[in-house]
Amino acid sequence: MSKRLLEPTSRFEHALKRSVGKSPARAECVAETLHQMESDLFQPRLKTHALSGKLKGFHACSCGHDCRIVFALRSGPDRIVLINVGPHAVVY
Repeated sequence: MSKRLLEPTSRFEHALKRSVGKSPARAECVAETLHQMESDLFQPRLKTHALSGKLKGFHACSCGHDCRIVFALRSGPDRIVLINVGPHAVVY
């Protein structure tokens, strides 16, 4: 299986800096999750799911206890546009 292309938006990059802050553990967890998304987006550990309501059309996955990555699939699951990252209450 080929790797998927991850395309971070400027919003995602800003949220990543804010979310990771001075937490090396969270930074490592997010980096590992992004690597796994490239390889197998729907592996059970990621808990990938479609969103509804105001975020209908987007998907999210887990990157730790209280951290989520919101993304959109483009051109099928081969291109992943990263939208937001952070605690559950912030990204939803």
